[in-house]
Amino acid sequence: MIKPQDVKEEEKRMITPNELPGIIKVEKQGNSTIPDSQYQRTLEKFYFALLRLQEAQYLDQNEMTPKYPFVFQYQFNQIMVHLGGHQVQQKLIEDLKKYDYQQQFYQKTKSVPQLKLSVQKRKGFSTLEQKDSKNIPKNYCKAIISYAQKNQTLCQEILREELKVAKFIEYLTSQKKKPLNIRVFKALLQQCDDPLQDEFNRTFRIISQIFIKKYAINYIYNSKIVQHNWHIRYRQQIFKGIRNPKRFSHIKKL
Repeated sequence: MIKPQDVKEEEKRMITPNELPGIIKVEKQGNSTIPDSQYQRTLEKFYFALLRLQEAQYLDQNEMTPKYPFVFQYQFNQIMVHLGGHQVQQKLIEDLKKYDYQQQFYQKTKSVPQLKLSVQKRKGFSTLEQKDSKNIPKNYCKAIISYAQKNQTLCQEILREELKVAKFIEYLTSQKKKPLNIRVFKALLQQCDDPLQDEFNRTFRIISQIFIKKYAINYIYNSKIVQHNWHIRYRQQIFKGIRNPKRFSHIKKL
C-alpha cells in the first residue's frame, strides 16, 4: 500500500484530505434498508478489491518517482485518488447497495524457460576398437609377468622363501609362453583351493596392483605399444579387475 510519505516533497505540501470536503467516506445511512450482515459483506468485498488495486499499483511504483494516478487510504473509510502534481480527484461513493461487487484477483505469470535435453545415442564399437580392447589385458598381463621376473626381491618380500620365489618365477615363465588373454590373466589372479597356487596368485595380485599404480604409465610410453591412449584409458578398469578377479570378464564391463 502506498503511504502519503512516499509522495514527492512538493506534493506533500498540498492540502490534507481532512481539509477536503469530498473525501470518500463509506458509511451506512441510518435509514438504509440493507441488512447489517449483507452490508458488511459488501463493504468487505469493496475493501478487498481496493487492496488488490493498491497491490497492483505498488508493483509498478518507484519509491523516488511514483507513477500517477494511484489510490491510497487515509482512514478506514476515507480513500483518495492522487493524479500527480497538485491535482486530487475526489469522489463520493453512493450507497453501496447500487453496486454488485465481485471479488477480483490479480495474477502475474512469468514465462518458464524451456530446457532441451540432448539425446545421446548408444555408442557402437568399431572392429578396430574391439580388437584393441582384447589386446589391452594381454599386454598388461605380459608386462606384469616381466616386471615380476625382473624384481625377484619384491617377490621374496611377499613369499618369504627363496624356493617359493624360484617356483613362482618358473610358474610365471610357463604362463608367459601361452597365448595370453583375459582368461589367463584372470586365472593368475583369482583364489583357488591349492594352497601353494593360491599363494602364487595372491603374490601376483599384489605385484599387479603395484605395477598398475606406479609403473604402468612409463611402461606404456616406453614399450612398442602403438595405442597409448587406449591403454591409459582402460588402466583403471584393469586395476578394478585385479582387485576383484571374479568380475574380471571384460574391461568394458568393469
